Amino acid sequence: MHHPRARRGGFSLSGCRPYTALAPKVAQGTSRFFPTFVPAFRTLAFLGSTNASNMTARLRFSRLLLLILSGITPLFLQGQPCIDTFPYIEDFEASNGGWSSAAITSNGFGPNSWVWATPNNPVINSAASGTKCWILGTNAFVLPPLVPYAYAPNEYSAVISPCFDFSNLQNPGIIVNVWWESEFSIDGTVLQASTDGGTTWQRIGKYGDPINWYNDNTITGGISGPGGQLHGWTGSVSNGTGSGGWRNAQHALNGLAGEPNVILRFAFAADGSGGANSLKDGFAFDDIFIADMPVVQLPNDTTLCFGENITLNACTPGATSYSWNTNPVVDTFCTKTVFSTGSYIITVEDTIGFVIRDTFNLFVSPTNAQLPPDQLICPGDTLLLNAMNGTANHLWLPDSTTSQFLEVWETGTYTVQVSDQYGCVSIDSILVSVDFVPDVNLGADTAICAGDNLILDAGSGNPGITYQWSPIAATTQTVFISSPGVYSVVVTTAGNCTAGDTIDVDVALAPVVNLGPDRTICESFTLNAGNPGASFLWSPTGDTTQTLTVTQGGTYSVTVVNSLGCDATDQVQIAEGAIPVVDLGPDAIVCDGQPAILDPGLPNQTYFWSTGDTTQTLVTDIPGTYILVMTNADGCSGQDTIEVNESTLAVDLGPDLTICEGQPVTLDAGTAPLTYVWSTGETDQTIQVASAGTYIVTVGDDTDCLVSDTLVVASQSNFTAGFDVSGDFVLYDTLQFSDQSSGNPTSWFWDFGDGNTATGPNPTHAYQSLGTFTACVTVSDGVCENTVCEEVNIAIFQSLEDELGLEWSIHPNPNSGQFWVDIQLARPADLELSLIDLAGKEVWLKPTGQVTAFREWVQPEDLAKGMYLLRLRAGRQSVYRKVLIH
Repeated sequence: MHHPRARRGGFSLSGCRPYTALAPKVAQGTSRFFPTFVPAFRTLAFLGSTNASNMTARLRFSRLLLLILSGITPLFLQGQPCIDTFPYIEDFEASNGGWSSAAITSNGFGPNSWVWATPNNPVINSAASGTKCWILGTNAFVLPPLVPYAYAPNEYSAVISPCFDFSNLQNPGIIVNVWWESEFSIDGTVLQASTDGGTTWQRIGKYGDPINWYNDNTITGGISGPGGQLHGWTGSVSNGTGSGGWRNAQHALNGLAGEPNVILRFAFAADGSGGANSLKDGFAFDDIFIADMPVVQLPNDTTLCFGENITLNACTPGATSYSWNTNPVVDTFCTKTVFSTGSYIITVEDTIGFVIRDTFNLFVSPTNAQLPPDQLICPGDTLLLNAMNGTANHLWLPDSTTSQFLEVWETGTYTVQVSDQYGCVSIDSILVSVDFVPDVNLGADTAICAGDNLILDAGSGNPGITYQWSPIAATTQTVFISSPGVYSVVVTTAGNCTAGDTIDVDVALAPVVNLGPDRTICESFTLNAGNPGASFLWSPTGDTTQTLTVTQGGTYSVTVVNSLGCDATDQVQIAEGAIPVVDLGPDAIVCDGQPAILDPGLPNQTYFWSTGDTTQTLVTDIPGTYILVMTNADGCSGQDTIEVNESTLAVDLGPDLTICEGQPVTLDAGTAPLTYVWSTGETDQTIQVASAGTYIVTVGDDTDCLVSDTLVVASQSNFTAGFDVSGDFVLYDTLQFSDQSSGNPTSWFWDFGDGNTATGPNPTHAYQSLGTFTACVTVSDGVCENTVCEEVNIAIFQSLEDELGLEWSIHPNPNSGQFWVDIQLARPADLELSLIDLAGKEVWLKPTGQVTAFREWVQPEDLAKGMYLLRLRAGRQSVYRKVLIH
């Protein structure tokens, strides 16, 4: 509205509701506004000029206005009621949301770089959502113009919100996207709130608060920091302290619940000491969200006694998730029962997006009386009881001792009460009983004879008694001993009282007497009773020696008594038998395939040849010494030895073979003096054969041994070698060599005449030098072999100019590895360009397709200096040009 009392010179405003005032420009000679917040019941004097333009300034008031204007153009006021509908959401896309900026110096004048705009700064270059946000410096003109995109030196400004009515909010909170890029700890931004129309401002939150809240508390720019605060957002990505992008920050609006008139502002401050080098993009905010936050109230920190617990309840209406910090598993329930010392942190997120944390610190007293289980002790022993909990108070009963430790040596029940400074009391008891010492006596050391047993008894069998024998590892009261050794036992009572004894037992071993099995003797036999040093008595002879030689049949026995008095007896039955006579005859010779037969001529005996055979006769063609031991029915044995020698006669015509028809081969039966009989009737050592057939030779020597060998000779027809060569017969071009031989060759060896060879029926080859070369192929089927040669003439050019009307050029030439190729044809042709080094390697290739004219910039990579050939190919014909790269 137009206020009727507006006049030149000055005005004053008062009221209780917010208004927007539109007035002329308020600073002569500037092109920026310096919007100023005017609290209720305060007077604002405008220093206007008579040449004021239509520029406007926005003024806000928080109560009913009383406007008194003097000497100024008319001021228009528009009412703006406080926002009382929540959640409040502003994304700054359609408008500035009713937020405005101003210099916040004491007189309301000074630099103000805040704009509602689309960010296009070097770092802050986008909105958090959409395209617009509030930002410092974007497209702003700052006097003096140090950095067009940055905030101004010594700037002390703010963006101020509309009025909010929090009367119906119980726990108001704010979520906002922020991006900071400023000189760290010098220039920064803080969020503040006012409930008295802007007279005073309070900081929202502090350094270190979650989530993404202030990152410093030492900001010194402006007037003691932004908004007079040392806390705020500050820093640059250049030193790792900037946000590096949009951060979603949120915080409780502490102390503002129920307030009917709340104004927020983002206050920024910068110093001017660094000049242009210290100016940055500044600060931007977007997407403001204000609503009631969920309330999470864990109990006050407390102390519990050992074994107690407490249930924490963080359940909150509207919450979507709960997360406790307990490891290793993250709990997701709203309640949690805890019983261990520690800090328990609950993180709650609601449907709006608020994330709330609360911490409960629990200390659990470690005081816990822990005595061991009931104990048995041995007479004279002392048991030291430890009640643990060294820093607590102790009281033992019935002794009334107050120490942590108590020594006991008598039977009784002992109780300890442990208490601490937290009022926790723990009680435990133990029954101590005095046991007895067992009486153990194994007797005096002793000896037994082999085969006898000694019973050792460790004594009392009272309940709870245990026995441990050594070295036999028995655990019974009595043991049976039959072996010599030192035996000991340890007897342990239930109270671990022990006693023991040891005995040395010597076992007198009986002599071992073995005269062997009953036997038949052929001449005489000596019986041996063993056991030197013992006493002997033979029966029936009465001899008292260790050995007895018998020559007659009968029953013989011996009794042996050792030095310990232990005795043993054995007997044997002796029969008389006859010795057989064995004769294998004179030494023998075996011929190839004609074995010798060895025979003693005595049937029905037991035979054992040195070969392991057990038959009467042995047939062998293996030379060597043969021994036969022959045993008759009486068990008497005789033996004979014979030498079997091998004839050295042998013949080998070699493996079967195939000959090429008309080419004779020599067969050789060995070295004279021998006799030869061939299947052809010839009797010489060698024969010549030129046709297929089976050839047999029989060879004899002076021992009447005969040996034979057979050779099968096959014959096949000969064949003719031949080949063709196709190609352009030019340098580096690939020629096709094709086998044209008759017959069925199975191998090919090609010699191209330039030092290169190949195998296979149809190889290819490219000549690397000019001239005439003799190319040969040798073919073979494994039997017959033939060779044929042809001359191959290799030239450097084969003209295409006349056929295609070709004109082509290379320039520059010489060059540094990059050059043009120009081609003109009288008729269209499909061409291929390739660059070849002098080793014949293709280093560049370019097909042209069907053309009549073609131009190409050739620039292969990494070419070495030297001479190259540029080949132009059309079909099977090629032309070449030299290219020199220097």
